[in-house]
Amino acid sequence: MRPFILLIALAIACGTSLPTPASDGGVGSGGSDAGNPSSSDAGTVTGADGGSGGSSDAGTTGGGSDAGTTGGGGNADGGSAAASDCDGLQFPSDAGPAPASHFIPVADSSGNDGCFAVGTTGTGTLALKMLAGRHSTLDFVGPSGQSLATLNTVGSTDIFGEQATFFDDVQLSAMYELRTFSDTGAVLPPVRRDISLLSEDPTGGAVGLGGTIVSMDSSLATRWTVPFPSKASWVALAVDRSGATLYAFEGSATFGANSIAAMWIDSHGTAGEVFPLVGPQAQSVFAQPTTLAQRVGSGFFVQVGSEWIGQIDSLSTSLSPPPAWLQSRANTSLHMVHGGTGYAVLPAPSATCAQDVEVVSPQGTICGTTRFTGASSGCTVRSAIIVGYDGTVIQRAPDPDPAHQQWFGPGTCYWHWWPGFFR
Repeated sequence: MRPFILLIALAIACGTSLPTPASDGGVGSGGSDAGNPSSSDAGTVTGADGGSGGSSDAGTTGGGSDAGTTGGGGNADGGSAAASDCDGLQFPSDAGPAPASHFIPVADSSGNDGCFAVGTTGTGTLALKMLAGRHSTLDFVGPSGQSLATLNTVGSTDIFGEQATFFDDVQLSAMYELRTFSDTGAVLPPVRRDISLLSEDPTGGAVGLGGTIVSMDSSLATRWTVPFPSKASWVALAVDRSGATLYAFEGSATFGANSIAAMWIDSHGTAGEVFPLVGPQAQSVFAQPTTLAQRVGSGFFVQVGSEWIGQIDSLSTSLSPPPAWLQSRANTSLHMVHGGTGYAVLPAPSATCAQDVEVVSPQGTICGTTRFTGASSGCTVRSAIIVGYDGTVIQRAPDPDPAHQQWFGPGTCYWHWWPGFFR
């Protein structure tokens, strides 16, 4: 995940520019939860993205650059667009049995452990996490299910995968530690301790918040820094597929009560003017999360809570309506497929055994729906399906081994997956 995720507003103290981030997965990484509803995930709405259309990844939290004329970029049900709209975007209607799986035993008997699927790298390595405070476990697993590395860890603020690297920003007491891992699970030097919020950069690397807005390459070296435009608290931070960064923050002082202000920074680190992203609202901008979902090519779709409210072109200072196909799909998240040329529309977390994923072209044509089945029955844990960087589909499922059941319920975090399915 990466919930490409790229996210999000949390309730924070006014007058500070850097709030305390979510305990795991959430803010810059985006992403929906692959297990416990209280944990967030960098793998979907923020599944991490390699950036260019020629990369091998299935993309990240995405939208379509040309899905986005004011007129909607296609009718709500996809209409009868030319067959070429769906070239490369047609997948089987039933994924069949998942060919690989992995489990992590829960660390205690409280039944409150979290299960968190991070996502994949471009080579198909998975990162899977069991959250249990000081006993959290992070496993790196090969595409066919072979274990590569296991680490004791803590809850991440932001974690996601890119072409050959995982980024992981963890909070250690009052300090943050930003680390990277190879796709075999090895910790890579160096470590940074000045970044408290991180969001993936689809052109490679990441952007974060520290004393300034900071862009970093894949080795965590600084590419550019830009001062905050205001002392007001941040709302969302994301990088589009052209490499432009959008920083959104509480804009009441400038644009009216409960408005969201924003500023673009181009790929070279040049900041633009501050503008109103979302006008005055009835409730606080922190009452619901604000998600910036990457579009194909460049720009973002904007989601507030469960509703898709608009889209914005890269470096533009005005929000336009979302395309009809997306506006009609509230309570969903997006992830790119087939090298960033289309969208997987991912359903909201649920406790159902079968989860359906639609594939939509940038023009809004519905190219098909694939069903992924966790089990024939017994799916009692509310969870989200996610898509990794290389197109791997990861689903939380009931552990089929009866010996793994405990008095408090499932005794493991168990996932299965379809390697490179949406590649």
